[in-house]
Amino acid sequence: MSDADRASTTTDRSVQPPMQGVVAVVLRGAEFLVIRRSLTVRAPGAYCFPGGGIEAQEAEADAVRREMQEELGVIAHPVRRIWQCTASISRIPLYWWLTELDAAAEPRPNPAEVHSYYWLDLPRILSLPGLLETNRAFLSAVHMGKVQWDGRAAVVSRDAETRHHGGPGEQNV
Repeated sequence: MSDADRASTTTDRSVQPPMQGVVAVVLRGAEFLVIRRSLTVRAPGAYCFPGGGIEAQEAEADAVRREMQEELGVIAHPVRRIWQCTASISRIPLYWWLTELDAAAEPRPNPAEVHSYYWLDLPRILSLPGLLETNRAFLSAVHMGKVQWDGRAAVVSRDAETRHHGGPGEQNV
């Protein structure tokens, strides 16, 4: 690589915005929408909330809408940011958004990104093997009353039924 190429590469990297991500927190009653990632994406097979990277010049709410459409084929309505953290390994800032779906919306996983989706209560999510650490931290903050929406701490029932919508041969979690 020539000095000019090295200088160009260095300059290009320095003007790129740092990677950031959004996470959609969708509730139906006391159940959260959780996905199991496909085997072809980063953190293959992991359980997490839907979300992804924010593109250049994209607003957080727009990124939530786009990611929900890409991953689950649904029209999402971001309400507001309710939490933020930095992923411990990648150091990527993540912005967590309370997000609503139309009552009749039924997610359709994009198999390139999502293996399956679930509606799970907080204790069940915490028991999932392979739950991403940032998701565990978020749920801990919810449990401790540190996450606020609708002007009050989130209250999540522990008696909700688990519903699963997976791929062929997928077992209920």
